[in-house]
Amino acid sequence: MQIDPSVFEVLPHDQRERFLRYANEIVIESFVFTGDRDYLTARFAFFQRQSHLFLWSAAQALEKYIKANILLLGGGIIQRTHHHTKLAKMLRESHADRLEIDTAMPDGWEQQGVALWPDVDVDSFLQRIEMQGSPDVRYDQVQLQVHLQDLVLLDRLAFRLRHLLIAEPVENCRLVGEQLKQCFFDLNHSFAPEGF
Repeated sequence: MQIDPSVFEVLPHDQRERFLRYANEIVIESFVFTGDRDYLTARFAFFQRQSHLFLWSAAQALEKYIKANILLLGGGIIQRTHHHTKLAKMLRESHADRLEIDTAMPDGWEQQGVALWPDVDVDSFLQRIEMQGSPDVRYDQVQLQVHLQDLVLLDRLAFRLRHLLIAEPVENCRLVGEQLKQCFFDLNHSFAPEGF
């Protein structure tokens, strides 16, 4: 994946050439790999029943993955924003398919007793994560509920946004410890190998 060089046209020629050599690596290190850390932290927090940490980390991961897609796929210049829906709109303008995920309950889960699965689309999921994972609610001022659906939709969207950007698997993230990685494949139908 290569970053769109047109976003650097505002730079003087010598700076542009120098920066372009390292631009992809910078985006991957700054957004994808740190997004991986946030994503793995969110999954761990979910299984530890840490709602605030799950929502904060999920919001951070999705924001970084969306920004990486915009930059690496040539969707334009990203503004300094934390609004997931605004970023998603920017990504849709150039690569709408990157935000298309199945939001239905996984096959067989209803028979296993999973009852709560409201109809939701990607935008409403992003709005929920943006609102409940915002700095305004991360300090336990309000009681937040997370559901299995939140984890599944996070997994599906993280997979969709990330898996075509770089070859290195998220479970190889160098920024987290083994304990976080151990819970990576638990109920993770998006990333888990076939037959897991």
